[in-house]
Amino acid sequence: MKGTVTDADKGQPIEGVTIAVTGSFTGSTATGTDGGFVIGDVTPGSITFTASKPGYYSLNGSLTITAGEVAFFNFQMTPLPQPGALRGKVFDAAANTPIKGAVVYIAGGPETSTEEQGVFTISKVVPGTYEVNISASGYLSQKYRTIITGGSTTDMQTIFLSRILTSTTVTGRVTDTSTGNPISNADVVIVGTSIAAKTDSSGSYTLPGIELLEFNLKASAAGYDTRFNGMHTEAYGQYVIDFGLSRSQASNIEIIALGTDKESYSAKNSVTITANIKNTGATPVDVIITAQVMDQDNNLLAVISYGADPDLTLNTNSPEAISLQWDTGLYPPGNYNVFLSVVDSGKGTLLAEGSTAFDIASTTAVDGLVPLMTPKFLNIGSSATIAVSASMTNGSNIDVSLVADTKSRIPRVIL
Repeated sequence: MKGTVTDADKGQPIEGVTIAVTGSFTGSTATGTDGGFVIGDVTPGSITFTASKPGYYSLNGSLTITAGEVAFFNFQMTPLPQPGALRGKVFDAAANTPIKGAVVYIAGGPETSTEEQGVFTISKVVPGTYEVNISASGYLSQKYRTIITGGSTTDMQTIFLSRILTSTTVTGRVTDTSTGNPISNADVVIVGTSIAAKTDSSGSYTLPGIELLEFNLKASAAGYDTRFNGMHTEAYGQYVIDFGLSRSQASNIEIIALGTDKESYSAKNSVTITANIKNTGATPVDVIITAQVMDQDNNLLAVISYGADPDLTLNTNSPEAISLQWDTGLYPPGNYNVFLSVVDSGKGTLLAEGSTAFDIASTTAVDGLVPLMTPKFLNIGSSATIAVSASMTNGSNIDVSLVADTKSRIPRVIL
């Protein structure tokens, strides 16, 4: 078996190509400087062969060797395309600073990590179209479709990754509605939390670290009506909420009575919050009434809205009696506060507010005790092990220790 191997592109002989033969004969040789090869004393029969050399696509073939003959086989090998490279930088989208250790991965190929300056390079990539994945701890991953050309470097420029947010930040400005001027030293708070800020000389504020998707903001300043703004978000992010405050005018709305039906409640008990609200003005006012229940550490437990649809109209000089319900559930013993707010439904301004208090007492209770015995009966003269069990619900608002006691009684039977 003999032949010559040449370059498919240049037509020149290729030295050092390995010719491996298997089948009726096993052996190998390499091409010389002229690209030629000879394998002698081949056992007649069917053989397969492989021609291979780094930098070229391998070739496979088969043929039948006949005794006393010379099998000529000349073929061309196609060079592999020159490899390409990929480079770029990975930066923090918010801070515009490099991210060290970001992982850059070519789907079905190699991967690397960014250096101190956020730079990465992947060399010796076979030309083609690839999906490139960029990821880093604490950041949202990104995917790109990239073409890598042989003999050149594809530059992805700067890739910006956004941090995975675990809280919301609200920023904004508080201004005077009539003049548009900023209001400094105004208070902006997340209702029911300790998150609060004061505006600077430009009326700007920032409230970071809000781990709620739904919350109410309140803006207030001396000499201005308080404003509320409800936020309903689907994900953590950065939001801008501006407030325009109006100069305060005397409100005609008064809370003339506020309280609860009892001073102390047990666990899993209903609390009735009652109030009398009066409009002393000359025109009816549409209002929204809400009550916030807070524990002794000022943690917000519930926001209860009065069930008017959509608003409650307060007629002039006609006190309106309202009531709201809240259940103590299994909240721990202690003092609790109710803050009632009356807000103008059209303007969003606070017209009146008041508070009252009550306490939840320590409660020990077990509900739904159901005893079970297995088996439930025995035949006369038989014996068995009796299993006694029970199911119950702990209705206590404190930790309790329960002791189970059983008594067996044999009934007297008179025949």
